[in-house]
Amino acid sequence: MCLQEAGQHDDAWQVAVDLLDDLGKYLLQDLIEQRRTTHPADVTGSYRRLIAGYLAETGNKYRYQYAVRHLKALRALHQQLGTPGEFADYLHAPRAKHKRKTSFPAQVDKAGLGG
Repeated sequence: MCLQEAGQHDDAWQVAVDLLDDLGKYLLQDLIEQRRTTHPADVTGSYRRLIAGYLAETGNKYRYQYAVRHLKALRALHQQLGTPGEFADYLHAPRAKHKRKTSFPAQVDKAGLGG
C-alpha cells in the first residue's frame, strides 16, 4: 500500500517533493490537489513544475490545453494566498518562451489569464 492510500498525506507529499522529477504527471496532479486543500502555499512550485512539464511535451497535441488548465488553478491558488502579483510575474516567463507558438498565448488569453 502506498503512503497516500494509507492516509499518510504529509509523508506522501514529502516523498513527492523529494522525487519530483521522477513522478508521473497524473500522480503529481493527484498529490497537488490533495495537498492544496490543507497546505496551499506548498503547491505553487509543484504547479509550476507540472505546467513546465506539459509545455515541454512536443508530442502531446493537448499540452497547451493542460498547461492552461493548471495555470488557471495556479492563478486561483495565488488569489487564495493573496499573492496575485506573483502569478502575474510568473506568467511572463512561459508566455515569452512560447510566444512564437501562437496557440499557447491564444489559449492563455482565451482563458482570461492576462499577461
